[in-house]
Amino acid sequence: MLVKRFRFLFELSPKDLKRAFFVMALAACLTAALNPYLGLYLDIQSVTSTGYRLYLRQPVSSELRTGDLVAFTAQDMVFFGRERGATVAKYIAASAGDRIVISNEIVTVNGIERARINPDIYTTFDKPQHAFDSDYQLLADEYFVLGISPRSFDSRYWGPIKRSWITARLIGII
Repeated sequence: MLVKRFRFLFELSPKDLKRAFFVMALAACLTAALNPYLGLYLDIQSVTSTGYRLYLRQPVSSELRTGDLVAFTAQDMVFFGRERGATVAKYIAASAGDRIVISNEIVTVNGIERARINPDIYTTFDKPQHAFDSDYQLLADEYFVLGISPRSFDSRYWGPIKRSWITARLIGII
């Protein structure tokens, strides 16, 4: 099971693998030196939804903005192979006051296309087409989060997350 979770490491070239271990060792040393202000987060999902595998964690000390990369605790959402309470990394695509419209498999934020619904999701969850269509405006403590991969499982399928679920601001390393 452990080998399966870290399979992506075996798919790296020897040069990239050495670089990855060097960066992880350096990050571990920095984390130990700066703890509790910084920490590490390793994304072990089979498909990364942010483009990174290893992150530096920072406390959320200022207001979150669109484009910020955040870690949050999964609440009432189903994740493939992840337990409730698992830490998840996504980008903030919209915040308080923004209007989200999901229609005909297109996700727009304030009228601008930001993502599309993956058509495979309907069969995965045995849902009818347009099951994820919605139209709503985010409240003061809500964020709409997206991954960069078309296969990312994010707010387009389970809606906005609450500010209280966000545990850290992330900086992608590798």
